[in-house]
Amino acid sequence: MEIRELRSGDARSLSRLIADVQDELPEAMTFGVLPPEQIGETVKWKLDAVGRGAMADLVAVDGGAVVADCEILCEGREGTVGIIIEKRRRGRGIGGRLLERCIARSRELGVRTVRARIMESNVRAISFFARADFEKQAGAPGGVVLMSRALL
Repeated sequence: MEIRELRSGDARSLSRLIADVQDELPEAMTFGVLPPEQIGETVKWKLDAVGRGAMADLVAVDGGAVVADCEILCEGREGTVGIIIEKRRRGRGIGGRLLERCIARSRELGVRTVRARIMESNVRAISFFARADFEKQAGAPGGVVLMSRALL
């Protein structure tokens, strides 16, 4: 398995992964579930943001297919993280490796704090971010858990 920056050739495979994960776990899609026709446009937007240095986006690729994606959208010295992993690949440490490499890339882009916005019902994701040294923050809107990690 290879972990690397998102490339234009990954667009179709990443679009398929996004569609599969949002069908299975709509609560994991903290920015909203996308209609199928908008997924491709979102992937194009991500590629553009990576090219402009406005986003760190790393993928895990196996057999030519994207099996996991981690993004950190950079907003000055803060970043917002999102991560999705193919169902059959979860629990194998891929997410942790991908997250740490994405955090390292976001540091290079000037990010000093990374936030995660997680639906309360997504207990597995809350536990994942806690293991990755993210701390719960007060003042989250109903149904959402905010977590953050300072980058040194």
